[in-house]
Amino acid sequence: MMHPIRNPRTGEFDTRIEFTDAANIAGICQNLRQHQLSWRALPLEERINALQSFKQSLLPLRDDLIEELSHDTGRYTES
Repeated sequence: MMHPIRNPRTGEFDTRIEFTDAANIAGICQNLRQHQLSWRALPLEERINALQSFKQSLLPLRDDLIEELSHDTGRYTES
């Protein structure tokens, strides 16, 4: 079921998202726990490299991400 989301700046409902149910959450959590074990088993250097790579992939999107976060939270500036 889709749920309307209110824009905190305008008070208008400007988007809709689908919530997941409690039964689905349990499966998602179990999957994340299993992957966390694999992540933990990686050498520290590999985890650092993966996070640095992720950071580099986000840098070109920085302005767009800030704009969307500002829109979603109702803030006009980043903190």
